[in-house]
Amino acid sequence: MSASGHRVIGVGTDIIETRRFIRIAREAPSGVASRIFTPGELEGAVGRGERCASQHLASRFAAKEAVMKSLGCGMNRIEFIDIELVHDGVGRPVAVLRGTAKAYAEELGVADVMVSLSHTEHYACAFAVALGGSARDPD
Repeated sequence: MSASGHRVIGVGTDIIETRRFIRIAREAPSGVASRIFTPGELEGAVGRGERCASQHLASRFAAKEAVMKSLGCGMNRIEFIDIELVHDGVGRPVAVLRGTAKAYAEELGVADVMVSLSHTEHYACAFAVALGGSARDPD
């Protein structure tokens, strides 16, 4: 049971090398970046310099993969662009689900997906927990 009284539906984690995102950061907002990241996510990489931009994008990619895994599926069912990582008022990452991601989460009874991101110069990782319904609700 989570602190909010919801039951855990699924968990997901992902780790990726940040260097894989150097080219994507250089080409953003065009190219493959436009198929993976939302305009808001790409805007967050602007002006950070190549190394920091690649870390920013890699951590968001890892988070999207972790969210998909927490929903029990992969990129063959959910579009990357349908998961957006934003920050709440205190800087905590929040996964906003739209389109295929939202529909799949609703089908599973997911009320919220909690996300944690971390990165170093070489790696980015993320962890996601899909929560739904009250832990006291019968199945």
